[in-house]
Amino acid sequence: LGLPFVPFYGWTQIWAALMHMLLAVTNMCDLIRWVTRYSCETFGVLIAVIYLWTGIVDGIGGYFWGIPGSDKKMRGAYLQLIVALGTAWVALTLSGARSWRILNRTCRELIADYGASFSIIVWTLIVYVGQNRGTVIPLLDVPTDFVTTSEERRGQWLVDFVAIPWWGGVLAIIPGFVLTVLFFFDHNVSSLLAQAPEFGLKKGTAFHWDFFVVGVGILLTGLLGIPPTNGLIPQAPLHTKSLCRFKQTEVNGVQREVVTGCAEQRVSNLMQAFLIGLFSFPPFLMIIGLIPQAALDGLFIYMGFASFPGNQFAERTGLLLVQPSLRTSTHGYLTRVPFREIVGFTLVQLVICGCIFGITKTPAGMAFPVLIAVLVPFRRFLLPKMFPHTDVLDHEGLPVETPGDDEDDRYDYPFEYGHLGGTIQRRLKHTRKAHSEDLQYQGYVEMRGDRPRKVVPLDPDLVGKIECVQEKMQEKKERDREREG
Repeated sequence: LGLPFVPFYGWTQIWAALMHMLLAVTNMCDLIRWVTRYSCETFGVLIAVIYLWTGIVDGIGGYFWGIPGSDKKMRGAYLQLIVALGTAWVALTLSGARSWRILNRTCRELIADYGASFSIIVWTLIVYVGQNRGTVIPLLDVPTDFVTTSEERRGQWLVDFVAIPWWGGVLAIIPGFVLTVLFFFDHNVSSLLAQAPEFGLKKGTAFHWDFFVVGVGILLTGLLGIPPTNGLIPQAPLHTKSLCRFKQTEVNGVQREVVTGCAEQRVSNLMQAFLIGLFSFPPFLMIIGLIPQAALDGLFIYMGFASFPGNQFAERTGLLLVQPSLRTSTHGYLTRVPFREIVGFTLVQLVICGCIFGITKTPAGMAFPVLIAVLVPFRRFLLPKMFPHTDVLDHEGLPVETPGDDEDDRYDYPFEYGHLGGTIQRRLKHTRKAHSEDLQYQGYVEMRGDRPRKVVPLDPDLVGKIECVQEKMQEKKERDREREG
Protein backbone atom coordinates (compact mmCIF):
# COMPACT_ATOMS: atom_id res chain seq x y z
CA LEU A 1 0.00 0.00 0.00
CA GLY A 2 3.02 2.26 0.24
CA LEU A 3 2.07 3.50 3.71
CA PRO A 4 4.76 4.50 6.22
CA PHE A 5 4.99 1.76 8.84
CA VAL A 6 5.33 3.68 12.11
CA PRO A 7 2.28 5.97 11.63
CA PHE A 8 0.17 3.02 10.43
CA TYR A 9 1.40 0.99 13.41
CA GLY A 10 0.50 3.84 15.74
CA TRP A 11 -3.01 4.20 14.30
CA THR A 12 -3.50 0.42 14.65
CA GLN A 13 -2.82 0.64 18.35
CA ILE A 14 -4.96 3.75 18.81
CA TRP A 15 -7.97 1.95 17.31
CA ALA A 16 -7.17 -1.19 19.34
CA ALA A 17 -6.96 0.88 22.54
CA LEU A 18 -10.37 2.42 21.90
CA MET A 19 -11.84 -1.03 21.23
CA HIS A 20 -10.32 -2.35 24.46
CA MET A 21 -11.84 0.46 26.49
CA LEU A 22 -15.22 0.08 24.78
CA LEU A 23 -15.29 -3.66 25.48
CA ALA A 24 -14.35 -3.03 29.10
CA VAL A 25 -16.94 -0.34 29.86
CA THR A 26 -19.70 -2.42 28.21
CA ASN A 27 -18.78 -5.46 30.37
CA MET A 28 -18.03 -7.57 27.31
CA CYS A 29 -15.44 -9.50 29.31
CA ASP A 30 -18.46 -11.42 30.63
CA LEU A 31 -18.19 -13.39 27.39
CA ILE A 32 -15.11 -15.05 28.81
CA ARG A 33 -17.41 -17.27 30.86
CA TRP A 34 -18.08 -19.21 27.65
CA VAL A 35 -14.39 -20.05 27.39
CA THR A 36 -13.74 -23.52 28.79
CA ARG A 37 -10.65 -25.55 29.51
CA TYR A 38 -10.76 -26.85 25.93
CA SER A 39 -10.09 -23.45 24.36
CA CYS A 40 -7.66 -22.37 27.10
CA GLU A 41 -5.54 -25.49 26.86
CA THR A 42 -5.54 -25.52 23.05
CA PHE A 43 -4.32 -21.94 23.11
CA GLY A 44 -1.77 -22.77 25.83
CA VAL A 45 -0.32 -25.68 23.85
CA LEU A 46 -0.24 -23.51 20.71
CA ILE A 47 1.80 -20.85 22.52
CA ALA A 48 4.08 -23.57 23.94
CA VAL A 49 4.69 -24.99 20.46
CA ILE A 50 5.45 -21.50 19.13
CA TYR A 51 7.98 -21.02 21.94
CA LEU A 52 9.60 -24.38 21.16
CA TRP A 53 9.67 -23.63 17.44
CA THR A 54 11.27 -20.24 18.10
CA GLY A 55 13.92 -21.72 20.37
CA ILE A 56 14.70 -24.90 18.44
CA VAL A 57 14.02 -24.26 14.75
CA ASP A 58 14.49 -20.50 14.46
CA GLY A 59 17.15 -20.41 17.17
CA ILE A 60 19.27 -23.56 17.30
CA GLY A 61 18.56 -24.38 13.66
CA GLY A 62 20.12 -21.09 12.61
CA TYR A 63 23.44 -21.77 14.35
CA PHE A 64 24.64 -24.13 11.62
CA TRP A 65 22.64 -22.92 8.64
CA GLY A 66 24.83 -21.48 5.90
CA ILE A 67 27.99 -21.52 8.02
CA PRO A 68 31.21 -22.19 6.06
CA GLY A 69 33.27 -25.10 7.30
CA SER A 70 35.91 -23.09 9.15
CA ASP A 71 36.80 -24.30 12.65
CA LYS A 72 36.23 -20.85 14.14
CA LYS A 73 32.68 -20.59 12.80
CA MET A 74 31.80 -24.15 13.82
CA ARG A 75 33.22 -23.59 17.29
CA GLY A 76 30.90 -20.64 17.76
CA ALA A 77 27.94 -22.68 16.52
CA TYR A 78 28.67 -25.52 18.93
CA LEU A 79 29.12 -23.10 21.83
CA GLN A 80 25.71 -21.56 21.06
CA LEU A 81 24.19 -25.04 20.95
CA ILE A 82 25.63 -25.91 24.36
CA VAL A 83 24.51 -22.58 25.87
CA ALA A 84 20.95 -22.92 24.53
CA LEU A 85 20.47 -26.53 25.62
CA GLY A 86 22.26 -25.89 28.91
CA THR A 87 20.06 -22.92 29.73
CA ALA A 88 16.90 -24.91 29.03
CA TRP A 89 18.08 -27.99 30.95
CA VAL A 90 19.24 -26.11 34.05
CA ALA A 91 16.07 -24.00 34.14
CA LEU A 92 13.82 -27.08 33.84
CA THR A 93 15.83 -28.97 36.46
CA LEU A 94 15.82 -26.14 38.99
CA SER A 95 12.12 -25.39 38.45
CA GLY A 96 11.37 -28.85 39.81
CA ALA A 97 13.30 -28.22 43.04
CA ARG A 98 10.12 -28.35 45.15
CA SER A 99 10.09 -32.13 44.83
CA TRP A 100 13.73 -32.49 45.94
CA ARG A 101 14.61 -34.12 49.26
CA ILE A 102 17.70 -32.02 49.95
CA LEU A 103 17.78 -28.55 51.59
CA ASN A 104 14.85 -27.09 53.49
CA ARG A 105 11.55 -26.05 51.96
CA THR A 106 12.40 -22.34 51.80
CA CYS A 107 15.59 -23.01 49.82
CA ARG A 108 13.81 -25.41 47.48
CA GLU A 109 11.08 -22.86 46.76
CA LEU A 110 13.62 -20.10 46.09
CA ILE A 111 15.52 -22.35 43.69
CA ALA A 112 12.31 -23.33 41.89
CA ASP A 113 11.08 -19.74 41.62
CA TYR A 114 14.35 -18.28 40.31
CA GLY A 115 15.65 -21.30 38.40
CA ALA A 116 15.27 -19.70 34.96
CA SER A 117 16.99 -16.47 36.01
CA PHE A 118 19.82 -18.38 37.67
CA SER A 119 20.27 -20.50 34.54
CA ILE A 120 20.62 -17.45 32.27
CA ILE A 121 23.17 -15.87 34.63
CA VAL A 122 25.26 -19.07 34.86
CA TRP A 123 25.35 -19.74 31.12
CA THR A 124 26.09 -16.09 30.37
CA LEU A 125 29.12 -16.28 32.67
CA ILE A 126 30.26 -19.53 31.04
CA VAL A 127 30.54 -17.72 27.70
CA TYR A 128 33.18 -15.42 29.24
CA VAL A 129 35.21 -18.11 31.03
CA GLY A 130 38.41 -19.76 29.75
CA GLN A 131 38.82 -20.37 26.03
CA ASN A 132 35.20 -19.43 25.41
CA ARG A 133 36.21 -15.77 25.68
CA GLY A 134 37.90 -16.00 22.28
CA THR A 135 34.81 -17.49 20.62
CA VAL A 136 32.59 -14.97 18.90
CA ILE A 137 28.85 -15.61 19.27
CA PRO A 138 25.90 -13.21 18.79
CA LEU A 139 24.92 -11.19 21.85
CA LEU A 140 21.72 -9.27 22.47
CA ASP A 141 21.71 -6.14 20.33
CA VAL A 142 20.86 -3.30 22.70
CA PRO A 143 21.56 0.42 22.38
CA THR A 144 24.12 2.01 24.65
CA ASP A 145 21.82 4.93 25.48
CA PHE A 146 18.15 5.37 26.29
CA VAL A 147 17.11 6.63 22.84
CA THR A 148 14.73 5.67 20.06
CA THR A 149 15.92 2.74 17.96
CA SER A 150 15.13 4.38 14.61
CA GLU A 151 17.85 6.71 13.40
CA GLU A 152 15.31 8.60 11.29
CA ARG A 153 13.23 9.35 14.40
CA ARG A 154 16.17 9.96 16.75
CA GLY A 155 15.00 12.39 19.40
CA GLN A 156 11.36 12.18 18.22
CA TRP A 157 9.50 10.17 20.85
CA LEU A 158 5.90 10.51 19.62
CA VAL A 159 4.48 9.09 16.40
CA ASP A 160 3.73 11.57 13.63
CA PHE A 161 0.13 10.51 12.99
CA VAL A 162 -0.44 13.04 10.18
CA ALA A 163 2.41 11.55 8.12
CA ILE A 164 -0.09 9.10 6.62
CA PRO A 165 -3.11 9.62 4.31
CA TRP A 166 -6.50 9.82 6.04
CA TRP A 167 -7.62 6.56 4.45
CA GLY A 168 -4.52 4.84 5.85
CA GLY A 169 -5.52 5.81 9.38
CA VAL A 170 -9.06 4.50 8.76
CA LEU A 171 -7.71 1.28 7.21
CA ALA A 172 -5.74 0.66 10.42
CA ILE A 173 -9.07 -0.29 12.02
CA ILE A 174 -8.73 -3.77 10.46
CA PRO A 175 -5.40 -4.76 12.11
CA GLY A 176 -6.61 -2.91 15.22
CA PHE A 177 -9.61 -5.26 15.36
CA VAL A 178 -7.37 -8.31 14.90
CA LEU A 179 -5.09 -7.06 17.69
CA THR A 180 -8.12 -6.56 19.94
CA VAL A 181 -9.38 -10.10 19.30
CA LEU A 182 -5.91 -11.47 20.06
CA PHE A 183 -5.56 -9.52 23.31
CA PHE A 184 -9.17 -10.19 24.35
CA PHE A 185 -8.48 -13.89 24.18
CA ASP A 186 -4.80 -13.87 25.15
CA HIS A 187 -5.11 -11.52 28.14
CA ASN A 188 -8.36 -12.91 29.53
CA VAL A 189 -7.30 -16.53 29.11
CA SER A 190 -3.99 -15.78 30.81
CA SER A 191 -6.02 -14.11 33.59
CA LEU A 192 -8.23 -17.20 33.86
CA LEU A 193 -5.22 -19.51 34.06
CA ALA A 194 -3.46 -17.22 36.56
CA GLN A 195 -6.60 -17.30 38.74
CA ALA A 196 -7.43 -20.97 38.22
CA PRO A 197 -9.39 -22.64 41.07
CA GLU A 198 -6.47 -24.92 41.93
CA PHE A 199 -4.49 -21.87 43.08
CA GLY A 200 -7.14 -21.19 45.73
CA LEU A 201 -7.06 -17.39 45.41
CA LYS A 202 -9.25 -15.57 47.92
CA LYS A 203 -9.36 -12.07 46.47
CA GLY A 204 -11.88 -11.23 43.78
CA THR A 205 -11.33 -10.76 40.07
CA ALA A 206 -11.36 -7.56 37.99
CA PHE A 207 -11.52 -8.68 34.38
CA HIS A 208 -13.21 -5.51 33.04
CA TRP A 209 -10.89 -3.13 34.88
CA ASP A 210 -7.83 -5.13 33.89
CA PHE A 211 -8.85 -5.03 30.24
CA PHE A 212 -9.48 -1.27 30.45
CA VAL A 213 -5.97 -0.80 31.89
CA VAL A 214 -4.59 -2.88 29.02
CA GLY A 215 -6.34 -0.47 26.66
CA VAL A 216 -4.71 2.50 28.38
CA GLY A 217 -1.34 0.79 28.03
CA ILE A 218 -1.92 0.19 24.31
CA LEU A 219 -2.85 3.86 23.90
CA LEU A 220 0.51 4.86 25.39
CA THR A 221 2.50 2.36 23.31
CA GLY A 222 0.63 3.54 20.21
CA LEU A 223 1.61 7.15 20.87
CA LEU A 224 5.24 6.03 21.26
CA GLY A 225 5.16 3.59 18.34
CA ILE A 226 6.43 0.63 20.39
CA PRO A 227 4.96 -2.90 20.72
CA PRO A 228 1.91 -3.26 23.01
CA THR A 229 1.87 -5.50 26.06
CA ASN A 230 -0.70 -7.66 27.83
CA GLY A 231 -0.99 -10.73 30.04
CA LEU A 232 0.79 -13.75 28.57
CA ILE A 233 0.90 -17.54 28.75
CA PRO A 234 2.78 -19.12 30.46
CA GLN A 235 4.30 -16.09 32.23
CA ALA A 236 1.11 -15.07 34.09
CA PRO A 237 0.27 -18.54 35.47
CA LEU A 238 3.95 -19.12 36.30
CA HIS A 239 3.96 -15.88 38.29
CA THR A 240 0.96 -17.02 40.34
CA LYS A 241 2.53 -20.44 40.81
CA SER A 242 5.74 -18.86 42.09
CA LEU A 243 3.69 -17.14 44.82
CA CYS A 244 2.06 -20.38 45.98
CA ARG A 245 3.04 -22.78 48.74
CA PHE A 246 2.92 -26.46 47.86
CA LYS A 247 2.93 -29.86 49.42
CA GLN A 248 3.33 -33.31 47.90
CA THR A 249 0.25 -35.51 48.03
CA GLU A 250 -1.18 -38.53 46.28
CA VAL A 251 -4.24 -38.20 44.03
CA ASN A 252 -5.62 -41.27 42.25
CA GLY A 253 -2.40 -43.07 43.08
CA VAL A 254 -0.21 -40.39 41.48
CA GLN A 255 2.10 -38.02 43.36
CA ARG A 256 1.41 -34.37 42.62
CA GLU A 257 1.97 -30.93 44.04
CA VAL A 258 -1.01 -29.36 45.79
CA VAL A 259 -1.30 -25.66 46.56
CA THR A 260 -1.78 -24.96 50.26
CA GLY A 261 -1.80 -21.17 50.01
CA CYS A 262 -0.91 -18.21 47.82
CA ALA A 263 0.66 -14.84 48.70
CA GLU A 264 -1.79 -12.47 47.01
CA GLN A 265 -0.08 -9.09 46.81
CA ARG A 266 1.03 -6.38 44.38
CA VAL A 267 4.67 -6.04 45.39
CA SER A 268 6.06 -8.66 43.00
CA ASN A 269 4.22 -7.14 40.01
CA LEU A 270 5.43 -3.64 40.84
CA MET A 271 9.00 -4.82 41.40
CA GLN A 272 8.95 -6.67 38.09
CA ALA A 273 7.86 -3.52 36.25
CA PHE A 274 10.37 -1.40 38.21
CA LEU A 275 13.29 -3.71 37.37
CA ILE A 276 12.34 -3.79 33.68
CA GLY A 277 12.36 0.01 33.67
CA LEU A 278 15.63 0.10 35.60
CA PHE A 279 17.39 -2.12 33.08
CA SER A 280 16.33 0.22 30.28
CA PHE A 281 18.92 2.77 31.39
CA PRO A 282 22.73 2.69 31.54
CA PRO A 283 24.70 1.11 33.09
CA PHE A 284 22.21 -1.73 33.52
CA LEU A 285 21.45 -1.62 29.82
CA MET A 286 25.05 -2.65 29.18
CA ILE A 287 24.54 -5.78 31.31
CA ILE A 288 21.65 -6.91 29.07
CA GLY A 289 23.97 -6.57 26.09
CA LEU A 290 26.31 -9.20 27.58
CA ILE A 291 23.69 -11.97 27.40
CA PRO A 292 24.18 -14.33 24.42
CA GLN A 293 21.22 -14.81 22.11
CA ALA A 294 21.58 -18.57 22.59
CA ALA A 295 20.62 -18.17 26.26
CA LEU A 296 17.31 -16.63 25.20
CA ASP A 297 16.77 -19.49 22.75
CA GLY A 298 17.17 -21.82 25.72
CA LEU A 299 14.72 -19.65 27.68
CA PHE A 300 12.14 -20.07 24.89
CA ILE A 301 12.61 -23.84 25.07
CA TYR A 302 12.16 -23.75 28.84
CA MET A 303 8.96 -21.67 28.63
CA GLY A 304 7.60 -24.07 26.01
CA PHE A 305 8.10 -27.14 28.20
CA ALA A 306 7.02 -25.25 31.34
CA SER A 307 3.62 -24.68 29.73
CA PHE A 308 2.76 -28.40 29.61
CA PRO A 309 2.50 -29.40 33.31
CA GLY A 310 -1.11 -29.11 34.48
CA ASN A 311 -2.39 -28.94 30.90
CA GLN A 312 -4.83 -31.83 30.39
CA PHE A 313 -4.52 -31.58 26.60
CA ALA A 314 -0.77 -32.13 26.88
CA GLU A 315 -1.34 -34.93 29.42
CA ARG A 316 -3.84 -36.72 27.16
CA THR A 317 -1.44 -36.37 24.22
CA GLY A 318 1.27 -38.04 26.29
CA LEU A 319 -1.10 -40.84 27.32
CA LEU A 320 -1.50 -41.80 23.65
CA LEU A 321 2.12 -42.99 23.71
CA VAL A 322 2.07 -44.68 27.13
CA GLN A 323 1.78 -48.43 27.62
CA PRO A 324 -1.86 -49.17 28.56
CA SER A 325 -1.00 -50.81 31.89
CA LEU A 326 1.10 -47.78 32.90
CA ARG A 327 -1.43 -45.04 32.13
CA THR A 328 -2.10 -42.90 35.19
CA SER A 329 -3.68 -39.50 35.74
CA THR A 330 -4.64 -37.31 38.65
CA HIS A 331 -7.81 -36.45 36.73
CA GLY A 332 -10.92 -38.61 36.73
CA TYR A 333 -11.51 -38.82 32.97
CA LEU A 334 -9.13 -41.77 32.61
CA THR A 335 -11.44 -44.01 34.65
CA ARG A 336 -14.76 -42.52 33.52
CA VAL A 337 -14.34 -42.19 29.76
CA PRO A 338 -13.60 -45.03 27.27
CA PHE A 339 -10.02 -44.66 26.10
CA ARG A 340 -11.12 -44.79 22.47
CA GLU A 341 -13.15 -41.63 23.04
CA ILE A 342 -10.18 -40.00 24.81
CA VAL A 343 -8.04 -40.78 21.76
CA GLY A 344 -10.58 -39.31 19.33
CA PHE A 345 -11.14 -36.20 21.44
CA THR A 346 -7.39 -35.62 21.75
CA LEU A 347 -6.67 -36.24 18.05
CA VAL A 348 -9.31 -33.69 17.01
CA GLN A 349 -7.73 -31.17 19.38
CA LEU A 350 -4.26 -31.99 18.01
CA VAL A 351 -5.38 -31.50 14.42
CA ILE A 352 -7.00 -28.14 15.26
CA CYS A 353 -3.93 -26.95 17.15
CA GLY A 354 -1.63 -28.12 14.33
CA CYS A 355 -3.70 -26.35 11.67
CA ILE A 356 -3.73 -23.07 13.60
CA PHE A 357 0.03 -23.35 14.15
CA GLY A 358 0.54 -23.96 10.43
CA ILE A 359 -1.53 -20.87 9.60
CA THR A 360 0.67 -18.75 11.91
CA LYS A 361 3.60 -19.58 9.61
CA THR A 362 1.83 -18.16 6.54
CA PRO A 363 0.96 -14.59 5.50
CA ALA A 364 -2.52 -15.25 6.93
CA GLY A 365 -0.98 -15.75 10.37
CA MET A 366 -2.27 -12.41 11.63
CA ALA A 367 -5.79 -13.90 11.56
CA PHE A 368 -5.02 -16.72 13.99
CA PRO A 369 -6.71 -14.95 16.97
CA VAL A 370 -10.02 -15.22 15.10
CA LEU A 371 -9.45 -18.97 14.70
CA ILE A 372 -8.80 -19.30 18.43
CA ALA A 373 -12.05 -17.47 19.15
CA VAL A 374 -13.94 -19.89 16.86
CA LEU A 375 -12.95 -22.71 19.22
CA VAL A 376 -15.45 -21.41 21.78
CA PRO A 377 -18.64 -22.12 19.74
CA PHE A 378 -17.00 -25.24 18.30
CA ARG A 379 -16.55 -26.61 21.82
CA ARG A 380 -20.02 -25.59 22.94
CA PHE A 381 -22.13 -26.77 20.01
CA LEU A 382 -20.21 -29.36 17.94
CA LEU A 383 -17.94 -31.31 20.28
CA PRO A 384 -20.76 -32.64 22.51
CA LYS A 385 -22.39 -34.17 19.40
CA MET A 386 -19.13 -35.89 18.45
CA PHE A 387 -18.08 -37.10 21.91
CA PRO A 388 -20.68 -37.99 24.57
CA HIS A 389 -18.27 -37.44 27.47
CA THR A 390 -17.12 -33.98 26.35
CA ASP A 391 -18.16 -32.41 29.67
CA VAL A 392 -16.00 -34.87 31.61
CA LEU A 393 -13.01 -34.48 29.26
CA ASP A 394 -13.38 -30.72 29.42
CA HIS A 395 -13.88 -30.79 33.20
CA GLU A 396 -17.41 -29.47 33.03
CA GLY A 397 -20.74 -30.85 34.09
CA LEU A 398 -21.47 -33.95 36.11
CA PRO A 399 -19.05 -36.83 35.76
CA VAL A 400 -20.19 -40.32 34.96
CA GLU A 401 -20.97 -42.38 38.04
CA THR A 402 -19.03 -45.61 38.38
CA PRO A 403 -21.49 -48.51 38.03
CA GLY A 404 -21.68 -50.94 40.93
CA ASP A 405 -20.88 -48.41 43.65
CA ASP A 406 -23.30 -48.22 46.57
CA GLU A 407 -23.62 -44.95 48.42
CA ASP A 408 -23.11 -45.20 52.18
CA ASP A 409 -23.06 -41.58 53.20
CA ARG A 410 -23.52 -38.20 51.61
CA TYR A 411 -23.57 -34.64 52.85
CA ASP A 412 -23.87 -31.28 51.16
CA TYR A 413 -22.79 -27.90 52.47
CA PRO A 414 -22.55 -24.38 51.03
CA PHE A 415 -19.20 -22.62 50.84
CA GLU A 416 -17.48 -19.43 49.74
CA TYR A 417 -13.89 -19.63 48.56
CA GLY A 418 -12.26 -16.67 46.84
CA HIS A 419 -14.36 -15.78 43.80
CA LEU A 420 -16.15 -19.14 43.93
CA GLY A 421 -19.28 -20.07 45.78
CA GLY A 422 -21.82 -22.83 45.81
CA THR A 423 -22.40 -26.26 47.32
CA ILE A 424 -20.00 -29.16 47.68
CA GLN A 425 -21.49 -32.64 47.45
CA ARG A 426 -19.23 -35.13 49.16
CA ARG A 427 -19.97 -38.85 49.05
CA LEU A 428 -18.53 -41.88 50.79
CA LYS A 429 -18.91 -45.09 48.85
CA HIS A 430 -18.23 -48.78 49.20
CA THR A 431 -16.71 -50.44 46.20
CA ARG A 432 -16.54 -54.16 45.70
CA LYS A 433 -12.77 -54.17 46.25
CA ALA A 434 -12.38 -51.91 49.23
CA HIS A 435 -13.84 -48.95 51.05
CA SER A 436 -12.88 -45.77 49.25
CA GLU A 437 -13.68 -42.09 49.48
CA ASP A 438 -15.01 -40.64 46.26
CA LEU A 439 -14.23 -36.96 45.82
CA GLN A 440 -14.29 -36.88 42.03
CA TYR A 441 -17.50 -34.87 41.75
CA GLN A 442 -17.77 -32.36 44.42
CA GLY A 443 -19.02 -29.65 42.11
CA TYR A 444 -19.36 -26.02 42.82
CA VAL A 445 -21.80 -23.47 41.47
CA GLU A 446 -20.15 -20.35 40.12
CA MET A 447 -22.33 -17.51 41.35
CA ARG A 448 -23.16 -14.29 39.56
CA GLY A 449 -25.37 -12.13 41.76
CA ASP A 450 -28.04 -14.38 43.23
CA ARG A 451 -28.35 -16.66 40.21
CA PRO A 452 -26.21 -19.74 39.58
CA ARG A 453 -24.70 -19.54 36.11
CA LYS A 454 -22.67 -22.70 35.70
CA VAL A 455 -21.95 -25.97 37.51
CA VAL A 456 -18.44 -27.35 37.15
CA PRO A 457 -16.51 -30.03 39.07
CA LEU A 458 -13.74 -29.43 41.54
CA ASP A 459 -10.48 -31.35 41.73
CA PRO A 460 -10.23 -33.55 44.85
CA ASP A 461 -7.31 -31.56 46.25
CA LEU A 462 -9.25 -28.30 45.90
CA VAL A 463 -12.27 -29.85 47.63
CA GLY A 464 -10.09 -30.82 50.58
CA LYS A 465 -8.56 -27.35 50.64
CA ILE A 466 -11.99 -25.69 50.63
CA GLU A 467 -13.12 -27.97 53.44
CA CYS A 468 -10.02 -27.05 55.43
CA VAL A 469 -10.75 -23.32 54.97
CA GLN A 470 -14.38 -23.86 55.97
CA GLU A 471 -13.33 -25.75 59.11
CA LYS A 472 -10.92 -22.96 60.10
CA MET A 473 -13.63 -20.35 59.54
CA GLN A 474 -16.04 -22.38 61.66
CA GLU A 475 -13.43 -22.73 64.42
CA LYS A 476 -12.82 -18.96 64.32
CA LYS A 477 -16.57 -18.30 64.66
CA GLU A 478 -16.74 -20.62 67.64
CA ARG A 479 -13.78 -18.89 69.31
CA ASP A 480 -15.39 -15.51 68.70
CA ARG A 481 -18.61 -16.75 70.30
CA GLU A 482 -16.68 -18.01 73.31
CA ARG A 483 -14.95 -14.63 73.74
CA GLU A 484 -18.27 -12.81 73.46
CA GLY A 485 -19.79 -15.21 75.99
